[in-house]
Amino acid sequence: MSQAKSIYVCENCQKEYSIENRTNFKSNKFCCKSCLEEYNRNNQNNQIEIYNCEYCGAEFTRNKNSNAKCCCRKCTSKLNFLKYPELKEKVINNLSNYTDNIEIKQKAIEKTKETKKEKSEKRLLEIRKPYNCENCGKYVDIEHYFGSGRFCCDSCAKSYSSSHLDKKLRKEMYNKMMNSLKLHICPKCNKEFYHKGTNKNILCDNCKPKIEYKHTQEFTKSNCALCNREIFSFYKGTIYCDDCLYTHPEIEQHITLYTEDGKKISLKRTNEKIKNIFEEKVKNGTHKGWQVRPIESYPEKFFKKVLENNDIQYSFNHPIAKSSLGLDTCACYFLDFFIEPNIDLEIDGKQHQYEERKEHDIERDKNLSDNGYVVYRIPWNEINTSEGKEKMKEKIDAFIQWYHKLLK
Repeated sequence: MSQAKSIYVCENCQKEYSIENRTNFKSNKFCCKSCLEEYNRNNQNNQIEIYNCEYCGAEFTRNKNSNAKCCCRKCTSKLNFLKYPELKEKVINNLSNYTDNIEIKQKAIEKTKETKKEKSEKRLLEIRKPYNCENCGKYVDIEHYFGSGRFCCDSCAKSYSSSHLDKKLRKEMYNKMMNSLKLHICPKCNKEFYHKGTNKNILCDNCKPKIEYKHTQEFTKSNCALCNREIFSFYKGTIYCDDCLYTHPEIEQHITLYTEDGKKISLKRTNEKIKNIFEEKVKNGTHKGWQVRPIESYPEKFFKKVLENNDIQYSFNHPIAKSSLGLDTCACYFLDFFIEPNIDLEIDGKQHQYEERKEHDIERDKNLSDNGYVVYRIPWNEINTSEGKEKMKEKIDAFIQWYHKLLK
């Protein structure tokens, strides 16, 4: 008689299934693991409940199917000690026995260490005896015992080992060296000699030609083409001394020159050529314009955030052509922060304190102010300390007040 199969309905997909033919997954509620995972995901919040701890009264979350009564392990242990006082006594007895066993083991280990030291010292006293050094013949007492009891010091041991090597070791070393060499016959003097190479036409040391190394380039006296000063060099063409190369006005006409050592130099006035090329491009209208500098310093990044927090619109590294200011150059002024209608906010670092830079800043401010721009400079100071932060805050507040007054 065939038994009737038990059929179940899945709670997730509501399909009928049987468990008898399955081996990996068996459950009375779900047909497969994927359905079980989907059901848990969808009903995860519904399965959680809030419960009060029976020991401390604190609220904690637990699953509805769990039997947890406390919020943590400490509370569970304390609650069990209150309910079952016998359990507390057992735990205390076990701890006391454990600590006693540890103390006994430590004492036993210390005793064994002491006995080992005593035994080793006794053995050494039995073995050690006064002796004479095998190298220098010095008498050595038990107090000055050294090493294995053959030598008085390290230097005697090394000298003895180097001078009294075993004959077998020397023979082995000699045989290894001779096996690496091969016997050759010199084609000139017909002498036999040993060499590592395989070429048969190798000459012996006596027949080899002796090479004398000489300098191929010899220094000679010559005169400078401009000042007729004597110069020692190995170059035979037109030569110029170091003073004429960088000071004489006629040197600009020449393109290729030579130093005292004979090195070739090209002294073209590149700066003047580049200037002429850019001026021609500006006149023809083919110049693409000066590009904005991509570098940002930390003070500039800091003031970007300051302006954004105060809702002040700006353009960073704003270029203004000098030709628009009435100057005869094709260069530009780059404004750190250009704020409409005509404000130039400049953040000055330490480099602006030098005299040359101060003069340049004065000229720049005049050229801009004459054309309707208002320049406001903020000297940067460090912010690492509390004093530096307060100073910087005062400077920012002063600028914001000045900006709002100017708008009114």
